[in-house]
Amino acid sequence: MVLWLCSVFGSKARLAGNGEPLTRAATQNPATLQRPRRAGDSGTLSGVGVLAKGDRHCLRTPPGQRTRMAPQSTMGIDQFFTRRLLLAGLCMALLALGSGCATRPPDRVENICDIFDHQPRWYDYAKESEERWGTPIATQIAFVRQESTFRHNARPPRTRLFGFIPWRRPSSAYGYAQAQDPVWGEYMDEEGSLFARRTHMKYALDFIGWYNHRSHQRLGISKQNPEHLYLAYHEGHTGYRRGHWQNRPTVQRSAARVNRFANEYNSQLPACEADLRCRRFWQVGPFCDS
Repeated sequence: MVLWLCSVFGSKARLAGNGEPLTRAATQNPATLQRPRRAGDSGTLSGVGVLAKGDRHCLRTPPGQRTRMAPQSTMGIDQFFTRRLLLAGLCMALLALGSGCATRPPDRVENICDIFDHQPRWYDYAKESEERWGTPIATQIAFVRQESTFRHNARPPRTRLFGFIPWRRPSSAYGYAQAQDPVWGEYMDEEGSLFARRTHMKYALDFIGWYNHRSHQRLGISKQNPEHLYLAYHEGHTGYRRGHWQNRPTVQRSAARVNRFANEYNSQLPACEADLRCRRFWQVGPFCDS
């Protein structure tokens, strides 16, 4: 899509304001053009004189007089470079918007150090969320692995009408954290940034921390209990309070899986956390928060 827009705008940028290609010479002033006269022509040509009717000779510049040519117009060149600059800026903005959050999922997800080696910024986002809301880094990453397998644009698969026609999706869950529209709207109203989106890991992890903080406040679930935090996350606070998850073996297995992921990640993180905290060139000595 971005490349198509760039090609379309690029073709337009090669044209001058009147639709003529910029490589064509500027239109000359008719007053300075000279052409042969044919028999039967009459009238005057500006700056040359009167040509008698029937004169078959060509117009010639009087001796000692130089032909004045119309100056090349620079308007087209200015427009060309201006449009080129605008085109380059537009393409860069579209590329940044389209690819800034579209990160390829990590190839190895069994070890949290491999995940952060693939995307070191994810560690920064998880650390910020942990400091703000209290959910451990390992638990946040375990949630994302269970919900979206680290795919930024994950959605529930569509149902099938008559068994083969793609139909509606079962829910509005979307993004890394699979946040649904209503609860994402609550998050945006309370804590979300103007630029927050579910396809960006920074906001997905902040959303997970925010929701688990509410689960702790409303349901009394410890932030060190990944299994029940996930049950509340999946079923909603009302569903968790009513015990809906107790009759849903699939949800219970998912919560047990998240608990296992979180415990494994928590034991793996110390092996690489010091390097992740001090990986930038200025993070040395007292500037390294290790």
